[in-house]
Amino acid sequence: MSHTAAAMARPQPRFSDALARTGESASKSRRIRGWRPNWVQVPLREQWANPDFRARRVNLFLTAITFLSLADLVMTLDHMTGAGMYESNPLARFILQWGTPASLAMFKCMTLLLGTWLLWRTRRSVASEIGAIICMVVLTWLMFRWNDYSTQMAELTPHLAEIQAYHNETWVAITTDP
Repeated sequence: MSHTAAAMARPQPRFSDALARTGESASKSRRIRGWRPNWVQVPLREQWANPDFRARRVNLFLTAITFLSLADLVMTLDHMTGAGMYESNPLARFILQWGTPASLAMFKCMTLLLGTWLLWRTRRSVASEIGAIICMVVLTWLMFRWNDYSTQMAELTPHLAEIQAYHNETWVAITTDP
């Protein structure tokens, strides 16, 4: 690594410096570098370590949570409209036994909306950030479980008739038959 003494002596941009730029110095830096928000000029390690950026981190987590939850809904409906599947969520199993796929989609979307709204409203708190991280970990784990489930279902395809005939209370299938 070849660091010159001048490069090492140059101070690194600080979080507080980027936020403190106002007035003439901020407009001058915008003209020179082009228009970019001041937080772009702060190194990522400071953004992720600074509590002032907590709301931004929670918003990023909520975006990922939304996409992962919608992927879970698509996978659930895809597997249930086929041969069926074992549903381990008792609320979803109850809704599917007495409702329709649209009611399950509405239930999942409403719980997603409620959960993300609560985390978004409290996005500046430590508890909200921890809650968003936990949700991300659980949904990421769920995506790995969906991958395993899809692989195992491919191996079980010849035995699906026996599984459906057993009439297990937890096996749910969506059929178009009246």
